[in-house]
Amino acid sequence: MTRSLSIFRIQEVDPNERGRVLLLCGLGAAAVFALDLFVPLGVTEPVLYVAIVLLSLRLPKPRDTLMMTAVCTALTVLGYLFSPQGGAAWMALANRGLSLFAMWVTALLALQVKQSDQHMREKSQILTGVLHHMPAVVFHLDEAGYITQSVGKGLRRLGLKEEAMGRNALEPPPQVIQELTHMPPGQVVFYERHGTHDGQPWWFRIGLMRNVVESDISRFGFGLDITDLKKAERRLLAHHRVTDVLAQARSSLEEVTARVLEAICTCLNWPLGAMWQVDRTKCILRCVDVWHQNSEHLQEFEARSRHTTFAKGVGLPGRVWEKGEPVWLMDVAKDPNFPRAPIAAKEGLHTAFAFPVKLREEIYGVLEFFNREVEEPDPDLLTMFHIVGIQIGQFIERLEGGRMRNNHGK
Repeated sequence: MTRSLSIFRIQEVDPNERGRVLLLCGLGAAAVFALDLFVPLGVTEPVLYVAIVLLSLRLPKPRDTLMMTAVCTALTVLGYLFSPQGGAAWMALANRGLSLFAMWVTALLALQVKQSDQHMREKSQILTGVLHHMPAVVFHLDEAGYITQSVGKGLRRLGLKEEAMGRNALEPPPQVIQELTHMPPGQVVFYERHGTHDGQPWWFRIGLMRNVVESDISRFGFGLDITDLKKAERRLLAHHRVTDVLAQARSSLEEVTARVLEAICTCLNWPLGAMWQVDRTKCILRCVDVWHQNSEHLQEFEARSRHTTFAKGVGLPGRVWEKGEPVWLMDVAKDPNFPRAPIAAKEGLHTAFAFPVKLREEIYGVLEFFNREVEEPDPDLLTMFHIVGIQIGQFIERLEGGRMRNNHGK
């Protein structure tokens, strides 16, 4: 069960202890009263009732503490009446008055603190509920940047328990810590963290702040899991970029294809994409274009793709051609129906997906994309790119229609 961090944790009072605490308070007050009956009035033993008042704070209700303070007040007065005479009368009255003052000031101030603690406890319960039900996390960093506490359901996204300590992927980068060092306590620095766990990407938006106590340079952070938001954001961004490319295209299909591959790879942050076109005379798929990030480690895969052809049902492009719908491969390096698997493994490519480009209900070609991470299928992403494939097909149909009209005019 999730607990709150120590900065929010307040010691709980068990209501079942009420009888036991009352008994202890009663015995303590009786002991002080018995001592008062045997000690001359000049001694300030009634101040010991303050300890009884403090003990009564363990009682669940404020009126219990006030009641115990009233009892101690009555015993102080009775002690004045029945204790042995001793010292000057004014000194005895002064001692009793100071004792009563100490008791009531202690009771009232302690109750005020207790009410503040109760308010903090309620806030702690709210925070605990948030951490237990929402994909969030709170953590504490020491001076060296070591996570001494981290709590929250969001830790599951990283493969950690809901309570963890030590190094983890949510730690702030050095430049964030450096920036926070020059900021006054209480101000927040925001940053994002991204990674993959068990084939699922994750993103966290994190706010980091210094402790409000100047002498304590510890730092507290609150992070919110924004994975779903980021996934939707990158899907929409890729869709918009492709739509813009198709809407503004006035050049050849080859140039448009290259821009579409670059737009999708850039928006998804996937390093490589390829376009395959159906050769209907030989009934095969040919690679007509490849886009990849500037990396020497992808050149061999690009060369192999450009010199490879696929029949229907063979490889990732062939399977999309056969099914007529998007296909997601979690790890191409381990897929038995992926002929380029050895080179993909060598160059660090793992997850791939591909979708068909449809032209008048027929498969015109296939677009495929590769990632260095191992990710589980994203159904929403595949659904969106199925629509993108239809849009690209409509663009090609318009382009071919324009060419036919131009040739007919000549």
